[in-house]
Amino acid sequence: MIIEPRLLERLYLDFDSFFASAEQHFNPDLRGVKTNMPAREARKIIPDMVFVVARPDVYVRLHDRILSVIETDLPIQFVRSIDEVVCSLLPSEGKQGLALATRIKAALLDAFSPVLTCSIGMAPTELLAKVAAERQKPNGAVLLDPAMLPDALADLTLRKLPGIGEGIASRLEAAGVHDFPTLWSLAPKQARAIWGNVEGERFLQELHGVHAPRSETRKRLFGHSRVLPNNWRSPEKVEDCAKQLLAGAARRLRRTDFRASKLTLSLRSQRLRSTRAKSAEAKRWSWEGQFLPSRDYRSFCSTLAQGLLEARQQVAFTPHAVSAVLHGLVSYPPKFGH
Repeated sequence: MIIEPRLLERLYLDFDSFFASAEQHFNPDLRGVKTNMPAREARKIIPDMVFVVARPDVYVRLHDRILSVIETDLPIQFVRSIDEVVCSLLPSEGKQGLALATRIKAALLDAFSPVLTCSIGMAPTELLAKVAAERQKPNGAVLLDPAMLPDALADLTLRKLPGIGEGIASRLEAAGVHDFPTLWSLAPKQARAIWGNVEGERFLQELHGVHAPRSETRKRLFGHSRVLPNNWRSPEKVEDCAKQLLAGAARRLRRTDFRASKLTLSLRSQRLRSTRAKSAEAKRWSWEGQFLPSRDYRSFCSTLAQGLLEARQQVAFTPHAVSAVLHGLVSYPPKFGH
């Protein structure tokens, strides 16, 4: 029997060691250092090395430029993280296969530098495309069709599959599912029983190359938070961090049809330990500002400035964590009946 190949409907692009590669992109002197290299070995290559501090705002700006380059070839369907995106492929695009992946890589190379590499996976579903992107890291490109399964992934440990964490892995183990071929051969009802809900069936469906649509959930907020390192706990650094977090939240908001009408700024102290070794409650401070429904970053910054001024006047503890959240979401254009 001849099995017809499935259409490649999803492209998953995953940058390789993005933060380290970003620093090497901006600073060529770092390009002799491999990722995950111990500091001792790195100093042998560059004896006078100065270890760099992470620069989230720089990485975010680079991320935005990367998205614009990718979209010269393909529209981006989802941004899963700062270094992972998903593109939905038309039949004509899916038929191009590796030629399409090669063209995207060439566009990124032309716009940036050789150190900023990515791995690309193409498959009928996002789950399989993400698995494919992990198969040849770094700088790989892999097509994965369900007709190739389970043999093509027989060596893959279950914990390497997206969506299988420690809890699900333990349940699979208890059910006698120890490897990919056994997982592949499960019946949908068996998967539902192991997961304990319909997500097991959806996972198995995606694994077999069939989209498993989910009911639409209503987004209620866009926000980010961060635990502050020791040298970021001064009022000036806290304010810088809050602005970076707000910028990230605003970018996510602009990719939707929503407008925000509220902004919440929150600060938290370190959780202290008493002499009896019982955890004491952390000190918290929160402020909320309201404005007309907007997606304008300048409006958000103006409101955040009010909150930061209030924080300067009211907060009596050293912040160890900060968060900025946009909420009070309004659909645009407005949806009647909601």
